Amino acid sequence: MAVRTRTKRAATRKSTTRTRSTRPATARRTTKTSRKRRAATAKRGPGGLGQKVQPDNILAPVVGAHPVARTLLVKKFWDYVKARGLQDKKDRRKINSDEKLRVLFGGKRQVSMFEVTRLLARHAH
Repeated sequence: MAVRTRTKRAATRKSTTRTRSTRPATARRTTKTSRKRRAATAKRGPGGLGQKVQPDNILAPVVGAHPVARTLLVKKFWDYVKARGLQDKKDRRKINSDEKLRVLFGGKRQVSMFEVTRLLARHAH
């Protein structure tokens, strides 16, 4: 029977586990970079959906006059619609307008819920 001996390569192989002190340098650089990005974002404020917008005088009676994030603007609009029961009973995708919403909807008596964000965007700056 042949006896297997350890090869030189296997004997000199290092352990594959890393300790905290031997973390690669790239991990440290990434952490510093992300801190800089977070600091820059904090100075500028949120963007996109989190950005605060000012409702104009047509939208203000529905959602309020104070600047709010776009997501909250849509939420407040839906709260208004549901509180007054303005969703169509047969087709829940349609929203019936009252006096305040008729001005917002450009004189339309009824709009689809898919048009709402476009209509709100026109009145929030």
